[in-house]
Amino acid sequence: MKKIILSALVAASLLSANETKYEVSILGAHVDTKEHKTFENHNAIGLTFGLKRGDDCKFDITEFGVFHSSDENYVGTNNKTDISRVFVNQVKEYEIVNKTKLYALVGLGYEKSNSLSANDPYFNYGVGVKYAFNDTVGLRTDARHMLRFDGMKHVMYTAGLTISFGGNSKTIDTPKENEVTPTKAPKADLDSDNDGVLDINDNCPSTKSGIKVNKMGCAIILDSDSNGVSNENDRCYNTPKGTKVNTNGCKIQDDAITSPENLNINFKTNSGQIEQSDLNKFKKYVSYLNEVPSSKVSIDAYTDSLGSSSYNKALSTKRANSAKKVLIGMGISEDRIITVGHGEDNPLTTNDTAKNRQKNRRVTAKIIK
Repeated sequence: MKKIILSALVAASLLSANETKYEVSILGAHVDTKEHKTFENHNAIGLTFGLKRGDDCKFDITEFGVFHSSDENYVGTNNKTDISRVFVNQVKEYEIVNKTKLYALVGLGYEKSNSLSANDPYFNYGVGVKYAFNDTVGLRTDARHMLRFDGMKHVMYTAGLTISFGGNSKTIDTPKENEVTPTKAPKADLDSDNDGVLDINDNCPSTKSGIKVNKMGCAIILDSDSNGVSNENDRCYNTPKGTKVNTNGCKIQDDAITSPENLNINFKTNSGQIEQSDLNKFKKYVSYLNEVPSSKVSIDAYTDSLGSSSYNKALSTKRANSAKKVLIGMGISEDRIITVGHGEDNPLTTNDTAKNRQKNRRVTAKIIK
């Protein structure tokens, strides 16, 4: 075992110049074999070598390792055996607090002893904690459930020291003696963005052509009608002061959609499905919601009095939710849509004629500012 540890440390020192980071752990372990028919409980010493993966990998570390136990007892006998376990695990780390990480592991291994009949592959999984004293040295401990392919299983508890090394080291080129490092200075007569201010004095060197700039070369933002939209983006000049405008500087036409409006959706009998031909009725609400991100929309659905009250309540809720799905499909966030199914409550008129009942069967929408 000493030879294995020494070899691993030598390999680690050779790899430390590489840009990839590595991690070596020296661990003590206790193996609980309550459900193992071959070995008694025993201790082990282990060595792991971890390769830290890049950001594009689902796991943070691929870990290779070995645990070894000497002169351990067979169950019910005085015979002794050496037990070796080699394994490879994938490790996922989760930062809890400063310097402390929780990690989960899963992988495969092989358990070997002096007895040929006691050898078998195993699957293991577990959780553990790491604490870093600094960027190099830390402590780790974990518990692993080990399931042999022959059905026997045991639990291993580990604790020990972990050492990280390697890393992204950049070589700084030092000028040779008497060597002059050239420096690039902006040309005194260059005006890259053609704004009339030379690059040497230009704090905004990428101003768009035709934009008025100050003496530092930065755009002078003009808003002649004081509507919050600069002249260059304003398509509606001279908007009256106080008018609510969209991103193009034009008045938001909101009078019709801030009051409940019947969408005149023609549902089939007992159906909550909205037909393709009715989708256009939602477009002006979507347009307003996109122009005014702080606004919401309220969808209210009603039925006539035919049928039971509970049935009508459920049907109206179904129709309101169908309208909600249409708005979500048009890009409106779910948390900006309020739906209420009123059933046969709040009728517009009596339900004594077919014409009146048709008026009461409705879905309305309004914008909430």
